[in-house]
Amino acid sequence: MSNEIAEIIKRLRDCIKESELSYVELEKRTNIAKSSIQRYVSGSTKKIPIDAIQAIANAVGVSPEY
Repeated sequence: MSNEIAEIIKRLRDCIKESELSYVELEKRTNIAKSSIQRYVSGSTKKIPIDAIQAIANAVGVSPEY
């Protein structure tokens, strides 16, 4: 896994934790399956779609660029 992807996963995990939203709540707010969000956060998938990053960022209150 590249350092860039590892950093994205870390930031994603941290933002979700800080938001205190459950995966179920994120699923409702983003229309992304809970299982997909879990795969993104665990790093078990190598590619995270840009639209998923944007949706999750909006749901947890950070900019997608972060």
